[in-house]
Amino acid sequence: MANFQTSFNLIEFLEFNSPENALEKNPGERGLTFMGIYQLAHPHSKIWDLVLKEAKKYLPHLNNKEKLWTIPGKIRGKIGKKLYSTPEALEEVQKIYRREYWDKIRGDDIESQKVANRLFAFAVNAGVKRSSKLLQKIVGVREDGIIGKITLGALNSIPTPGVVSKGFDLGMESYYKGLVINKPKYKIYLKGWLNRIKKIEEFERGKEKGL
Repeated sequence: MANFQTSFNLIEFLEFNSPENALEKNPGERGLTFMGIYQLAHPHSKIWDLVLKEAKKYLPHLNNKEKLWTIPGKIRGKIGKKLYSTPEALEEVQKIYRREYWDKIRGDDIESQKVANRLFAFAVNAGVKRSSKLLQKIVGVREDGIIGKITLGALNSIPTPGVVSKGFDLGMESYYKGLVINKPKYKIYLKGWLNRIKKIEEFERGKEKGL
């Protein structure tokens, strides 16, 4: 069966391979984002207690988690780098990714790691329902966006899961290109999105070589 840790390592490879950028303040947001976890979406996560604890080393007057977004960029970089290698912070991040994405795509019940990798990565980037519908389209079952016994049965009975993986790559590419057609302002992101698909294969080749 597919392994969550392997798929999470893929997300790290795709999005969080620069520890200095692990803690971000995105334009227009009143809250920080740590390894893809947005503060206002998960306000009670222990991540923000850890951020505040580190921030007070540089800004002793800072006592309010709601004001973390005011931390200067240089200090955010130092905090992000520290927490990126802090087991407690990483454990919390993984817990959220497992709950919000992996469990919803039924990752533990998928036999092919390569299929699980793509389903998980696309769910993180474009949403669980959209990713699930793409899988259902590929395996030929009703596209309701909910991974259940019928979808899993259809997927796991396919003798060549590589066909599903390839179909998923093509489906992701089609989605990103269609997004740009409908919203031309997103064209600046297209190269990065398409490169993301190639990097999934790069990650898997590295795993196969034991890297």
